[in-house]
Amino acid sequence: QPGDTLQFQFRVGGGGGHSLLIQNFVVSATFVPVDPGPQDNQAYNEVAMPPVWLAPFLFEGQTHQREVTYTDGDGDVISFKLEDGNLVKYVNGTPQVGGNRRTSDGIVTELVCRGTRVNDQHGWGGNVPREVLPQLSALADLAGVEHNLPSCISDVADG
Repeated sequence: QPGDTLQFQFRVGGGGGHSLLIQNFVVSATFVPVDPGPQDNQAYNEVAMPPVWLAPFLFEGQTHQREVTYTDGDGDVISFKLEDGNLVKYVNGTPQVGGNRRTSDGIVTELVCRGTRVNDQHGWGGNVPREVLPQLSALADLAGVEHNLPSCISDVADG
C-alpha cells in the first residue's frame, strides 16, 4: 500500500567499534496483488524475501558507527571519534586539530573537503581514503559538524 516501507537490518553485536560498509547495494522489490481470502475484503501484497546470502550485509536497528581510523600519506594514524556528542580528531593517538595553532582537545567544528583531501577548521588535514569519506560524513552529521563531504563523495565517485 502507499506509504509502506521495506527495512533491511543486521545486528553487529554489542559494544562499540563495529562497522559495516555496503557499496553498490541495489534492491528491486516487486509487489504482486493476490486474491483476497474468503474471509477478507482486501487484497494483500506478496513480497519475496531477500536471498539468505544477503543477511550478513543488512543492518538491524539504528546503531551508528562511532569511530573511523585510517593511515594518511605521511604514515600518521588518523582517527575521528564521537565523544560526548563531539567529533574528536586524533593523530597517532593524541587529540589534535590544526597544526601550529592546534588545540589539545581535538574537537572538530568544521571539515572542508576538496577531492579526497579533508581539512579541519584550522585548514590542517590530508588525503582521506575514498572508502572512508562516507563514514566520516556520517560521523560529522551525528556530531553536528559543518562539512561539505557529500559533494566530495559524489565528485570522487564521478571522477
